[in-house]
Amino acid sequence: MTSVDRLLTAIAAHGLAGSSTGSVSLSPTRDEWRSLQGLLVRERLTGMAALLHGKGVLRLDAESTQELAELDARWSAHTLRAEDVLLAVVRTLDDAGIPHRVLKGPALAELAWRWGEARRWVDADVLVPADRLDEVIDRCMADGATRSVPELRPGFDQRFAKSVTLRSELGPEIDLHRTLVLGPHQFIVPSVDLWADARVFASEDQELHTLSAEATLVHACMHATITGASRLATLRDVVEAFDGCAVDEVTWLAERWKARPMVRDAGEAAAERLGLHDHPFVLWSRGVLPSPEEERLATVYRGANRTTRNLTLASVRYVPGIVDKARFLLGMAMPASENRSSRGRSVVDQFRRLVR
Repeated sequence: MTSVDRLLTAIAAHGLAGSSTGSVSLSPTRDEWRSLQGLLVRERLTGMAALLHGKGVLRLDAESTQELAELDARWSAHTLRAEDVLLAVVRTLDDAGIPHRVLKGPALAELAWRWGEARRWVDADVLVPADRLDEVIDRCMADGATRSVPELRPGFDQRFAKSVTLRSELGPEIDLHRTLVLGPHQFIVPSVDLWADARVFASEDQELHTLSAEATLVHACMHATITGASRLATLRDVVEAFDGCAVDEVTWLAERWKARPMVRDAGEAAAERLGLHDHPFVLWSRGVLPSPEEERLATVYRGANRTTRNLTLASVRYVPGIVDKARFLLGMAMPASENRSSRGRSVVDQFRRLVR
């Protein structure tokens, strides 16, 4: 591990139980700082670096201090714009009497992170009821949001989509979720679990709802391991979310969602990449034992296996009902012409090769 890697890990893991980076000097040279800046952006850690500088833990010369201030100011601005977009979406949902669950960044910053002010996020992720997804899309577009990729086929979003992405007038994306992750788990995770035991928090005096603590943790593990979002800040989400969870409930949910490999892998990643070998989450995760079916499912998300073709084939088994299985495959293999023209023919070509 290089000196820059050690600096990055120490910033990411600062203050977490079991961190082995406490002895690392956070006084980078100018050359180390130049290398570190880009990594802080990539790992979504500019806020942590600014926080530690303010506490006198990260010590920089005057030029580096100015660069950090400017860097984090840009990312803080992204977060503030995303927060404005989120609050506007929630007001629209509340006015229409549509339930919601805020996912990821803002909920984790408020309810999980020890220093939530250091958690940066750049878009608005909101879970809405599947049977009202089309209505929510229409309402957001009436408020000025735009959709760059049309629906695969009429009715596809409400039945099968993981989420629908819109671009807000302010710039940040709005991800309207039907469920949590792409692939077979978008059909495996019971929707009832996502709407149970809501937690409430406030932003700008506005009431927001999110998942239960236990569902948040399992989702964080999935997000950190199978979605490609393996940033150090995302791993910090996992270990911070563990505090306050009912471990028996987490164990039950992970098994019910067939997500035990993701919990185990998140623990291994937190140990390896954050140096948290003795963190309570890491120690607990080592005792999580996936079933053979879960292990087979997890392979479709890894490395070169993670293709549209493989994710779709793995998903079909879990789509309920013969008719909907056919509709799902038809939507993936033969999107409507509007969708094809907006994003190319890669999905169609993959499925034509598949059925030859």
